[in-house]
Order: sequence, then C-alpha cells, then structure tokens
Amino acid sequence: MYMWEEEYPELDPAFVERDHRRKEGLPVLIAQTTRLVIRETVMEDVPRIFEIYNSPGIREIVQPSRTLEEETEFMWAYISHAYAFYDFGLWSVLKKESGEVIGQAGLFPSDRLENAVELGYVIDPAFQGQGYARECGRAVLDYAFHTLDLEEIHLFAGQDNEASVRTARALGFQMEETCPAERMLHLSVKAGQENSLKLSYVNDKIKRSDRKDTGENI
Repeated sequence: MYMWEEEYPELDPAFVERDHRRKEGLPVLIAQTTRLVIRETVMEDVPRIFEIYNSPGIREIVQPSRTLEEETEFMWAYISHAYAFYDFGLWSVLKKESGEVIGQAGLFPSDRLENAVELGYVIDPAFQGQGYARECGRAVLDYAFHTLDLEEIHLFAGQDNEASVRTARALGFQMEETCPAERMLHLSVKAGQENSLKLSYVNDKIKRSDRKDTGENI
C-alpha cells in the first residue's frame, strides 16, 4: 500500500496513477480497442496531427489557422497543462498494429454550453470509411462515463457533415436542437444510453458487451 492510500483513502487510485504519469512526462493510455490505441498526445505526434488537420476534407471543416511552428508551441502548452487540469482532452488515435497516428478523439469543455463536456473526433481521410471514428468514439464514451464518471456528453456537428452525424447517432447520441445561425446540430448522450463495444480497458478493467450498431462505417 502506498503512503497516500493511508492518508487519503478517498482518492481514486486510477486518478493518482494518471497524475503520476503526467508528472513523469509520460502519456496516459486511455483505452485499447480491437484495432486502435488511444492515448494522450505527445510532442512527437504534432507534425502528423498538423498534417491530418490540414488534409483536404478536414481543413474545410476545422479551418486550422496556425502554422506548424505555432501549432507546436500551442500543443506543448496543451500537453503540459490541459490534461492535468481537466483530466481529459483531445487524445491521439493510433492503429494498434502499426502505431501510426491516424487522428484525434477525446473530450473538451464546451464553449457553447455551461458546465458541459463535448466529444470530438477527427480521422485522417485516408483511413475514413473503415469504422475508426465509431470505434474510437465508443472507447472515449466508455472512458467518459466509467472512468471519469461524467453523466452526459454533447456533440455539435455541421448540418452538412452527414458522416459525423451518422457516427454520432451510431454511438447513441440523440438530437437536442438545431442551431441555424451556426448551421450546426446539437446532439447529446447520457451515461447508459451509449452504444458500447467490448474494450480492453486500461484503468478499471471494465469489459462491456457489444450492442447493436445501426450506423454506417465512418
């Protein structure tokens, strides 16, 4: 037993382990699925992530405005502070077999809703159409609900982004409202309503059974 376990028995051991890894400069492993590894982003990922966000088809949606040098500086600050402060963030998505970074997925504080958390995911166009967005989205939701104990996750998608909306619905998100001024759709999912798949879970060893998935591959 660690000393802190005697002095602070109310502390979650998984949280303490995550905090320890971050202080050691090590990325926290979020989850593993059949084909993917999701972990905190490291600086070595940044050029690849910059490339993905500037890919045709992605660039038009996310509208990146930073140069690689600016993005590197921003990500250094993000990795150094955001993960520890929120205990979540946008994480790197890697193919388990090759270790190649193929996108990002994760959670972030909403700037549209008060005291709310949103889900986001971006997959390299070269790897779209193979179900990776759904696969990592499910893993992130399981992590949000069963490790972070969040109660509800929100998602905003462009009205014309049919692929993202299909993915959200396949994950269990339900329509909340349309935002005509922004041409956005607001969807949400509560804990227990998500469509889950069996995961190799990192922090609490939870295993969940597959549920029927009616969405298309993204």
